[in-house]
Amino acid sequence: MENKILLIGSPRTGGHSVLENLTSNEHRNFGEILFCKEQEDCKSIIESRIQEYNLSKKCIAKVIPGQTPFDRKFIKRQCFKLCEMADTLYYTQRESITDQVISYAVACKQFDINDVSPWRSNRKLYSEQLSNNDLDKAFDNLSFYSKLVLEIYKEYPGQVFTLEDDLEYNPYPNRYTYNGDWQPPYNFRMLDG
Repeated sequence: MENKILLIGSPRTGGHSVLENLTSNEHRNFGEILFCKEQEDCKSIIESRIQEYNLSKKCIAKVIPGQTPFDRKFIKRQCFKLCEMADTLYYTQRESITDQVISYAVACKQFDINDVSPWRSNRKLYSEQLSNNDLDKAFDNLSFYSKLVLEIYKEYPGQVFTLEDDLEYNPYPNRYTYNGDWQPPYNFRMLDG
């Protein structure tokens, strides 16, 4: 039976749903293990969580590479360390890049460091129109995340869940309706697992 599970993906790819589905009462849930809202001492907080993950017998953690305020080298080192510790690796991705970018842009617009609800299904309804600049910024961030996930996957492959194909369609009740015509400049490379 799986002891240490690691779930890796970019934001808005269904990772939270997969995390909930994979977590049993026997697993210690570390949630988004690299997320750190503390400004000071963030590196040591993350390293301490990784050490706790390593010492735990049955646990699960979610990784969104690039979620920390550190450079690419530090992020990859922490992700690779977690992959080495994990018994089972899962990845999440999304086929519709446009939907992912729009959802991410809305969550970013609503973000408050002390309130994680913009990233969850109970977020407030967002009714303003997103600008092309908002979507371009969201796309650039997600492109960075996607490239990191691909680099990790190349070194540490695992089972891949594609939101549209492998997960039950269960959109947020407060789903945002985008009425513009923005399109992504390119699609992210899909993992083939």
